[in-house]
Amino acid sequence: MAREMLGAIPSLVAMLDDSGGGKELLAAALYALLNLGTGNDANKAAIVQAGVVLKMLRIAEGASGALTEALVTKLLCLIALDVNKPIIAASWAALFLVRVFEAAATELVRHDALRALLNMSIAAANAPHLLAAGLTPSLLAAVGDTAASDRALAALYNIVAACPEGRRSGGLGRSGPSTSGGVEARCGADRALAAGPRRAWSWTGRSWRKRSKR
Repeated sequence: MAREMLGAIPSLVAMLDDSGGGKELLAAALYALLNLGTGNDANKAAIVQAGVVLKMLRIAEGASGALTEALVTKLLCLIALDVNKPIIAASWAALFLVRVFEAAATELVRHDALRALLNMSIAAANAPHLLAAGLTPSLLAAVGDTAASDRALAALYNIVAACPEGRRSGGLGRSGPSTSGGVEARCGADRALAAGPRRAWSWTGRSWRKRSKR
């Protein structure tokens, strides 16, 4: 049965190229892929390897409503697998998710987009992609939102922790020079946090805490 389901993946992914069936058919194909990927890491990996991400993002250009919800839900499912994180981040999925997070039609879709972005931020190498997508200002703006603040702060920490300069100056981890690329982009998170409207929040060494008013 598992092999039969794995064999269905290429056909379902190919359906995403067929716009003649309308948004309902595209959403049905996405949810079928979602069902195959839920609780099955091998299927999650196979779906991404089949090229689904770029097809989904092409669909996203003209998507709205239920179709946007299906796209976000599917990305959230796929990005839960660690090996998928860099592949998805290397596309412009972060930009799509940031836009949905900022202007989703429902709170459910908004929070699913944030959950996907948080999952993406777990991999330090994805920080430049998230910064390039303009995520940091959106996270800062969400800190005051009770429903979103925990995940927003967690994603902010992940981005700042991925910045070697930030770790040396802010005590976020081990010190020492970095030879990896994208340092300037990653350190943009530190500058945004320092200059942004959330100076009322400070890093304690383990978590973000709100400063007491004086």
